Amino acid sequence: MDHSVRAADLSCVGRLHGRAGLAELTMNTLRAITLALHLVAPGYARNGYPALLARLEREHGIDAILMIADVDGETRWNPSLINETRWGQMVGLAQIRDRNFEACADDGPECEAVRARLLKPRWNLIQAFRLFAWAKNYCTKRGYPSAVHWLQMPRGFDAVRHTTCGHRNGKALPIPKGITWLMKRRRELLDSKSSTKRAKER
Repeated sequence: MDHSVRAADLSCVGRLHGRAGLAELTMNTLRAITLALHLVAPGYARNGYPALLARLEREHGIDAILMIADVDGETRWNPSLINETRWGQMVGLAQIRDRNFEACADDGPECEAVRARLLKPRWNLIQAFRLFAWAKNYCTKRGYPSAVHWLQMPRGFDAVRHTTCGHRNGKALPIPKGITWLMKRRRELLDSKSSTKRAKER
């Protein structure tokens, strides 16, 4: 499958999140987070999840609605989903790779304990924010602060395409379609009319 879009399509991505376009995403109100979560996963719009996402957004500087859109795309908010890959198991809501954890350098009881924790929605979301923040900081220090670039690291595109923050030898590769979709989905969740329509269609 072709996961890339041409450089000419970048203007579309830029329009999705303002003049800065590919760089910084804004922080959100609790109401906006609650509404976005209600549209994609009504069951998670209760029980303190909006407040948790708002807190994690503040702590890590990662857009909570971007995370909501990401989880929507990865698992449709199914906390029990596990995918086997050549890079290890992708576990839980945000499909966190088990081998990100030292305990999973080898299979065993300690790794099984990590996987079990990743199946818990709250802990999985905490790890997802930490992972995204690490990737954002890593890429920003290397001169690639745009979300469409640093997202390629936690979402596995860098590993597949042998790039760093979407770049190879200092040159940006075409943005993967999965990243373009994610940015569009985030924009839809900020647009209640568009999001409500999509939710009814599902």
